[in-house]
Amino acid sequence: MEKQRGHPTPGPAPGPSNDDTDASFPCPNKSCWIHSETSGCELLSETDCGHTLTCNHDKISLEFPHGVFGTNDQNTEADFGEQSACLNFNSATKMFKYDSTLGNCGQAKS
Repeated sequence: MEKQRGHPTPGPAPGPSNDDTDASFPCPNKSCWIHSETSGCELLSETDCGHTLTCNHDKISLEFPHGVFGTNDQNTEADFGEQSACLNFNSATKMFKYDSTLGNCGQAKS
């Protein structure tokens, strides 16, 4: 089955579309996700979507565009619920950045 990019709404596998706002796609956003019946929603590569993930022995950093969660460029970190010092929005780059040492910002060690 050919993989297709998507937008959030439950339902059957989508038909072909290049419209980034097609509500029949089950993934958050077609600019950062692909969908297949067998594996569901899969995040595109860093090159295709623009996100970065850095994991160190004591810290995690994630930088991502709106497409990862299907938000629009009017959204800021306030739209993700409770405020956290670890999540910031850069209005110049239109990117979110989560940056935290492990065990902080609501993380639990196990």
